[in-house]
Amino acid sequence: MSQKQLALLLTFLILLTLIIKTLHPAISFTQDLGRHLKLGEIILQERTVPKTNLFTYTNRDFPFINHHWLSEIIFFLLYSASGINTLIILKVILLTLSFALALLVAKRLASPEEAGQSSWATTAITAVFFLPIFLERTHIRPEIFSFLLFSLFLHLLLPREKKSPSKDQGDKFSQSPPARLTAWLASQLSIFRSNQTVGDKKISVALVLIPFLLLLWVNLHIYFATGLALVTFFVLEKIIRKEHIKQHLLLLVACYAIIIFNPNGLAGALEPLQIFKTYGYSIVENQTPFFLEKTLGTPSVLPFKISLLLTAVALVSSFRQKQIFAFLSLSFFTFLALKQIRNFPLYALTAIPFVSQSLHPYLTKSLNFLERLRHLEDPERGRGAERGRRGASPEFNRRVASRAVEGSPLSLFIILLALLYQSYTVVTALTRTPPALGLPPHLNESFEFFKNQKLTGPIFNNFNLAGLAIYHLYPDELLFVDNRPEAFPPEFFQEVYIPMQQDPSVFALVDTQYHFNTIIFQHIDITPWAEKFVSSITQNPDWAVIYLDERTMILVKKTTAPVDQMITAQNALTKLSPLLNTNDRGTLRNLLHFFVKANWPEAASYTEQRLRFVNP
Repeated sequence: MSQKQLALLLTFLILLTLIIKTLHPAISFTQDLGRHLKLGEIILQERTVPKTNLFTYTNRDFPFINHHWLSEIIFFLLYSASGINTLIILKVILLTLSFALALLVAKRLASPEEAGQSSWATTAITAVFFLPIFLERTHIRPEIFSFLLFSLFLHLLLPREKKSPSKDQGDKFSQSPPARLTAWLASQLSIFRSNQTVGDKKISVALVLIPFLLLLWVNLHIYFATGLALVTFFVLEKIIRKEHIKQHLLLLVACYAIIIFNPNGLAGALEPLQIFKTYGYSIVENQTPFFLEKTLGTPSVLPFKISLLLTAVALVSSFRQKQIFAFLSLSFFTFLALKQIRNFPLYALTAIPFVSQSLHPYLTKSLNFLERLRHLEDPERGRGAERGRRGASPEFNRRVASRAVEGSPLSLFIILLALLYQSYTVVTALTRTPPALGLPPHLNESFEFFKNQKLTGPIFNNFNLAGLAIYHLYPDELLFVDNRPEAFPPEFFQEVYIPMQQDPSVFALVDTQYHFNTIIFQHIDITPWAEKFVSSITQNPDWAVIYLDERTMILVKKTTAPVDQMITAQNALTKLSPLLNTNDRGTLRNLLHFFVKANWPEAASYTEQRLRFVNP
């Protein structure tokens, strides 16, 4: 396989994997998307961005800084115009563009003097190891805009002027369709690259564009702070190297000044530094990768560990070569990824260019060795396909052995591993999680049941279900809690929300204060307090389960519950027969877990048998 073929194959497999893995039903509706859509609607109707909690009766007036209001408007307009599939496709496009732009930056950075195949092959090989890390976050969230802007900032801040390839350097790859497409994209983006010399002054269009992009970013998502960090590292490098200090300081001042132009002014600009100070509730995305590997077995952590070895090579290389921007950026975003798994995509986008640059000299030797080996002539058996059909002669084997030292064994192993791993990833992605649009099954049925049965609040709900509940119930019903820890005082979670799930007596005490009529609870919540609550409330004689699916349960006071709607341990098999006769393993596992917690042994035994039948 030639370098051109390797580069084309890996790039195709990478982009195919990216599309397959991101093209999935919008489970994010149960997390944040429902709330984002409702807020987008409210902002457009009221022509103002709400600055309080708004959605709960427990803390409705608690101050809240909405740092992604513009994303919510975009989501709402697209969803209103053409439905959820439009948002899914938007997400796929933005994530694919983000990753593809990082690849273009990496190719340019890996070897600015070369025209084609070795730098592109090196980039593709490197990207294989970082793609699983980037794919840790594939839901419809405002951060998808941040990923694209982050890659664009890397493009603007990492310019490299390519030399025109000579005839000797020109090759077939440079005339291939992918290469021509890459060259066209590069030419279209060239106006955004800095260091364009005019007279005796260097004029950078990027210096003008970056503050305005940051103005957009600060109103789209809180990750604007990461773009500001990139600019800071870039300017710091220029100051240390004494390159146009005044111009670059002006850029930095403009960037820091422009971020106050958001609905919350200075408070909004400082929110990235303040947001975690009032977090009274731990959520999965804010945990360290090693903690999640231990507790949840998060699959992206193993590739992350492997990538850290490659990142260490890049850090050493950038430190030795005094590449200040590279060293600071890679160190900073590696630290963020180690601290919170939500930062994995930013780490991957940062690492691909710098790791590719550091690995390029080593991988190129092996790539060139493989290229020469492909064209090496056997004096007795010919070359290429003819040699493959007739087998190699002893003389040819001796020549191969004499040249083997040209290719590093470790580099050759990395190349082979990248090719095999990416091929395996595509096959498993297609067979296990085929692409799909729409919403997960039964996602909205619990709230349709709530409305059809004319149930009323006050509602007690759990954290995980809030986004979907807000979308369906606001403004008719307010919630007990929603899934924004920063929109509540920390003591609310630590002194009320968590204890009332852990201790039935505390729940009873809170019930006397708020007089709950309905409980809507996501029973697949795996927090220890939620598991205890599911067990205790389903066995509480004052409450009755009247709705159950693979994610959600609804309970009402037993004194108001219609007898024919009650789901109990005795009638669960009859009431839930359509749900239990599914062949979906995820649904059966969730139901089995619920039946065990609720102490419904007959239903649990039947569901376990169904699971064994479906998955022997």
